[in-house]
Amino acid sequence: MKKLIFLLRDHFGFSQIETRGFIMLITFMLALLLTPLLLKSFFSQSKYTQEDYQKDLATLNEAIKEFELANHQQDTATHKEEHNSSNFLAEIESKPEIQPFAFNPNELNTVQWKSLGLKPYLAERIIKYRSKGGSFKVKSDLMKIYGFPKELYQRLYSYIQLPENQEKIMIEKEYKQEISEINISSEKIENKPNFKEKSVIQPFDINTADTAQLKQIKGIGAVLSERIVKFRDNLGGFYSIEQVKEVYGLKEEVYQELAKYAKTSKGFELKHININTADVNTLKSHPYIGYKNAQIIVNYRQQHGKFANAEDLLKTKSIDEIQLNKLKMYLTF
Repeated sequence: MKKLIFLLRDHFGFSQIETRGFIMLITFMLALLLTPLLLKSFFSQSKYTQEDYQKDLATLNEAIKEFELANHQQDTATHKEEHNSSNFLAEIESKPEIQPFAFNPNELNTVQWKSLGLKPYLAERIIKYRSKGGSFKVKSDLMKIYGFPKELYQRLYSYIQLPENQEKIMIEKEYKQEISEINISSEKIENKPNFKEKSVIQPFDINTADTAQLKQIKGIGAVLSERIVKFRDNLGGFYSIEQVKEVYGLKEEVYQELAKYAKTSKGFELKHININTADVNTLKSHPYIGYKNAQIIVNYRQQHGKFANAEDLLKTKSIDEIQLNKLKMYLTF
């Protein structure tokens, strides 16, 4: 029976339901055709008349017509669905291409949101959210709007003029605070009567300097001096004064001023990390390694054994030569 079903489906292109219906119809037709012969064998000719045969034949014809009608309706529905799909694709293709632009989601109106590809009801939802005191502080806050399309968010991500995370917001606030402190200090100096010449700055070791010494440099305030000290301590000390350039928010002209007085002493001993014994927490705290590289290094070490030298770290594929040249001064094996 299963072979017959598969044969009918492959030959006529029927679905499973259509195949079963077709088999039932054939069975019904055979039963109607054989009925006169069976009745003739068991009953007299007078009990099954020609009129009865004609009625049975009419019933059979009606069943065939119903089956053909059902097939026709299904074909029509399939054609209509294909036509609707074609229209839908054509409608999508005919839509004008969206041209993204840099924007702050806290400032756009409904028309501007729609020009970025957002549906009108979502644009209204954002406007209502803002009117009730809501605001967007980081880029991912946009996804807090119910129904905001993930694909559209990913497409507009690089155009959103907001920080990527809260940490950058804090850094920007600190930077603004530092600039404010510099401006206030400058105003006090300018307005101070009988201002005496500033005391001469003495050269100092960048690896032992405290925040007070760093703040002697023009352009370095409380925030930036603390940031330099924290970066130095996390590294394990500076082996080159140029490493200070990596401190976030340190402008080139401020660095040049700092480099006039800050030096690295040859006698200073850097804090080293044993790459073969350090765990993930120890490694990730180093600015030149980070969490992801720390995990990869420990996993590689567990699978392949200890690192013989700094160049072995290149085998992890997570550390390149530039990173290695900066990092190897802090490693022991």
